[in-house]
Amino acid sequence: MLREKTCLVLGAGASRPYLLSTLRELRHILLGESFAQTAFDGLGWAGRATEAARKHQAYILNAGFTKGQLEQFRDEFFNAQRVSIDDW
Repeated sequence: MLREKTCLVLGAGASRPYLLSTLRELRHILLGESFAQTAFDGLGWAGRATEAARKHQAYILNAGFTKGQLEQFRDEFFNAQRVSIDDW
């Protein structure tokens, strides 16, 4: 048992067993459509990946972004020299 306050810094892979996305899966979810379906399928959403990808897009559009803004973001992020949303 630790007696002092301790902070653990874990990489993204540490959360993977809990079905949280890795960097690659997060990128694919943000890119949407077939990319998102593949990511959700890899996260264990087999049979529901298409529905999950559609719901994710609906949440973004319901947050007030237009379809044009979403498409522009996805195009720019897809073509970016950075893979990570944090780096971009």
